[in-house]
Amino acid sequence: MPEQFFLGRTEGLGTITVVLSAKRSIAVHGVGRMDRDDTIVLDQMVDRTGKPPKKREWRLRNERSGHYEGTLSDAVTPVSGDVAGNCFHVRYGMKSGIAVEQFLYLEPDGRTVLNRMTFRKLGFVVGRLEETIRRID
Repeated sequence: MPEQFFLGRTEGLGTITVVLSAKRSIAVHGVGRMDRDDTIVLDQMVDRTGKPPKKREWRLRNERSGHYEGTLSDAVTPVSGDVAGNCFHVRYGMKSGIAVEQFLYLEPDGRTVLNRMTFRKLGFVVGRLEETIRRID
């Protein structure tokens, strides 16, 4: 699923809810390509309300049928992901000690993904993100 959806240009719009904070909007503009070694490279610009824009890079490789490994410039642990049906389930750890779990659901139109993220610290949910990502080319 990552190869079919994230190659080319994408735009995401969503909302982040963090414990003891106001909801914030997020906009993510991405450009994905396949590297020579069959690694998906996704360069993103992330705009969050009240914060300066931030560049982020994903590098994911299909290591075996439906299982992906890679890196994320924001993460301190490797990125691990599994595809089951229309869902790409991704896990990684952030520098702040936050564990991130993402469920990306490819919609029937093939051009839209619903991204549901949960942020945990010490096992407790400290935030959530709900985002709609669309292919724009």
